[in-house]
Parts: sequence; structure tokens; C-alpha cells
Amino acid sequence: MAQDAKGAGFCLSALYISGQWRRPRAAPDLQCAGSSAMAPARKFFVGGNWKMNGRKNNLGELINTLNAAKLPADTEVVCAPPTAYIDFARQKLDPKIAVAAQNCYKVANGAFTGEISPGMIKDLGATWVVLGHSERRHVFGESDELIGQKVAHALAEGLGVIACIGEKLDEREAGITEKVVFEQTKVIADNVKDWNKVVLAYEPVWAIGTGKTATPQQAQAAQILVELLAQALIAERPGHWGREGEWKVMPSPQQPPSAE
Repeated sequence: MAQDAKGAGFCLSALYISGQWRRPRAAPDLQCAGSSAMAPARKFFVGGNWKMNGRKNNLGELINTLNAAKLPADTEVVCAPPTAYIDFARQKLDPKIAVAAQNCYKVANGAFTGEISPGMIKDLGATWVVLGHSERRHVFGESDELIGQKVAHALAEGLGVIACIGEKLDEREAGITEKVVFEQTKVIADNVKDWNKVVLAYEPVWAIGTGKTATPQQAQAAQILVELLAQALIAERPGHWGREGEWKVMPSPQQPPSAE
């Protein structure tokens, strides 16, 4: 995204769309024994990741646009501004729109220069945090183990977690999508006791910024895979699934993707 030093030309660069767990119609062997009840009805979830974009002037314009929108009562909306603007966004956004941090660390305090803790995030008025994003994994080298530890600490401190999973292009072309997504999902699941405040967001990393576009069929196949893996790992604990992509490939919030 082109942007000058003053932050002009800002646009929202990523979107998480999440719906409710659904019973899959395939691969019943992946489901845990005794898992007979699906999660209760949940609100439709839409989360916007602003990444490292914007300044107060154009973020204010974006916030005014969001505040003017009519949000369906059954839709939960969360925005993730840059850390420096969490307080600004929380003060300006309509209370119906929640605020998320884009990262946090695995402990409450300490000599960790540049990090932010869940307690600090809550002090700024945010109630969610994005963890395991592909850019944190592949640009900053965060391991599955570290992401799991962050998830556990954030939940213990009372934050909701948008937990990201997804395979890179070379992993997809090598035919190890299932292995990669399973390992990422398992580490997250191992660190979650209550899924009521967790959104599991699938990112087609191979189709973001590569010039390749995920087809509806590919997106649906990945969604079904994530649901099957999550249900096998989580059993009857409720949660959300989700996916991320560029604006141009995202469905309308009024038309949630179907796994059926």
C-alpha cells in the first residue's frame, strides 16, 4: 500500500471474517469421540487489522466512517489499530466497536524492550489481541510455542484472542497444508481452556501479497479443513473460526462463507 510520510492514502489492509462452528459433512473420523453437540449460536464476527498504517488525521476519518455505519445487532466488530493509537481509537470509536491490540507478550512485566503486556493493553481500553499473525510468524520469527504461550497469558489476563493460522506458498505447493495448519491449531488449542473469547482466523498466507488469489473453492476447502481440525482438537468447547484476506477477495459480512 502506497503511503507518504504523513500517512496519507491509508486504507484498511486486512479483514477477519468469522462465523459459528458448523457440523461438517465429511471426514467424520477426525471428530473426537463423544462430540455430539456443536457450539451454541454466536454472533457473526468481523475484525479489521490496520497493521502499521495510518496517522491520527486519516485514522480519525476512518473512525468517523465506521461510527456512521449501521451495524447489525447480531454482528460483533473489532478493530486492531497500531499500538500507538489504541487509546486514540478507543476514545473515538463507537462503544459498540471493540478494539484489539496487534500483539502482546507472554508475561505481565519485565525487561522486554518494545513489548506490551495484556494488562497494558487493557489499561488502554482494548479487549482483544491478535496473535500468531503470519507477519509475526515469518517477519519476526515467532514460533508456534511462543504463540501458544502468548495465547495462554492473554486469555488468563482477560483478553479475547484472535488466533491466526495458515500456510505459506511453499508449504502449500509442497502439499503440507494440513500438517502446517494442524500443528499451528494444536498449539493454540493446547493453551486454551475456554473458547468463548477466542476467534480462530485462517489466513491464506500464500494468497496475500503474492499476486495469487484464493478462489471461493480454495477458501471453502481451507475453511472446512480448519473446522475439522479445530473440532477434532477442541471437541465440545465453543469457539469461532475465521479467515483473512485482501479487501478485494473478502465476502460481504451479510454473506458469511459456508462450509456446507
